[in-house]
Order: sequence, then C-alpha cells, then structure tokens
Amino acid sequence: MITVLIVEDERHRREDIKEILELEGGYECIEAENGQIGLELARQHRPDLIICDVMMPVMDGYQMVKELKRDPKLTTIPVIMITARDMSSPTSPGIPPEFDSYLTKPFSAGELLDKIKAYSHRRES
Repeated sequence: MITVLIVEDERHRREDIKEILELEGGYECIEAENGQIGLELARQHRPDLIICDVMMPVMDGYQMVKELKRDPKLTTIPVIMITARDMSSPTSPGIPPEFDSYLTKPFSAGELLDKIKAYSHRRES
C-alpha cells in the first residue's frame, strides 16, 4: 500500500485530503500540522509521497523540503506543494526545484487523485 504524508496546518483541509486519499484512492495517510513534525514523520515512516502546504507555523513547507532533500534516505521521495498562488502565471517565480509538482488551492478530489496516481505509478515502476 502506498503511504502519503500530508503536511498541512489547517486541520479541516488536512482531514479533507486524508479522507479523499483513504476513501477514494485507497492510500494510507500520515498527518502533520507543520513542517517540523512532517520532517520527523518522514524520517520515521519514509512515506512514498508527501503533500506539503507552503505557509505553515514552526517550519514552513520550503524549509521542510530543503531539509528533506538533504537526507540521502529521503531525497527521492516526491513532494507535491500545495499553494494558494497560481504557479502557472507568467509573473510567478515558478515551482521551487525541491518540489516535484504542485496543486493550487482550491483543488478538486479528482485533481488531487490524478496528481498522486502519477507519482505513485512512477514509484511502483
């Protein structure tokens, strides 16, 4: 079974993502409310994929992913950034290189599952 670490400070959004992934996608989920806890859980569980919000207290998503990518045991885990900013806009700085992909809030269950499926198939092959 594919394990997804959800790092999101907004409890209701984290629970919504977990519900979609578990009930509709059949994924196992681990939850963290900030980047520091997310990093600890990534080291402890080595998930197959991480979904990470950018703006969070204690340690934001950028800091967490930079630390994650420094760890040789975790560097290959794909990370999908969740952001309110439209990353496809011509004025956007683009997706930071530490992230593998992104979802712009709000996103649908279908968009989330499609993104997860794309990365879970890569991990299985």
